[in-house]
Amino acid sequence: MRKSIKRLGSLFILAGILLLFWLGEGHLENRKAQDRLIDSFESIRAEAHGPEEASPVPDGESAHLKDGVKGILEIPEIDLRRAVLDGATPENLDLSLGTISGLDDPATDGGSLAIAGHQTHVFGEYFSRIDELEPGDRITYETASGTYTYEVFRSLIVDPHEVSVLDRQDGLALMSLVTCWPRHSDAQRLIVQAKRLD
Repeated sequence: MRKSIKRLGSLFILAGILLLFWLGEGHLENRKAQDRLIDSFESIRAEAHGPEEASPVPDGESAHLKDGVKGILEIPEIDLRRAVLDGATPENLDLSLGTISGLDDPATDGGSLAIAGHQTHVFGEYFSRIDELEPGDRITYETASGTYTYEVFRSLIVDPHEVSVLDRQDGLALMSLVTCWPRHSDAQRLIVQAKRLD
């Protein structure tokens, strides 16, 4: 009996070590993928501007960037810096963040832009902390056409069918960060909205 308990205990310890190794390897691979996407964007940005800061790439061309990278989203308040991919497809959201199709480019005055991301993910955190954002926090979105700064003004929780929250709003250029809510559930959506600072 004692031998069986010892063997079972050893198996649990071994399983725990293998699980930690698997998680560590997964996080490392995810970090490498993020670095590759960010490097890809930065090389395109450098090509677009050249050594003497040539004119930016028009927004219509930004969808054709390498690896589908549209830009880099940075939120210092929650230590987030991630590549934003073209489209919020399941494949893109497993890899990083994705733009929601059918909305505007960040340069559009009075436009609405939305970026989706998983709140919890085995090998990446993506939007796991956007619920911590408060009015006044800053968001930077760097694209091939320029760098745009936004200021958070509200957070709300909606049902998945309530997409009208992403509609244009008079007098401001809108960015919405979208993720599932509550954690480990897709019952609702947490939306953090920010206005572009001109």
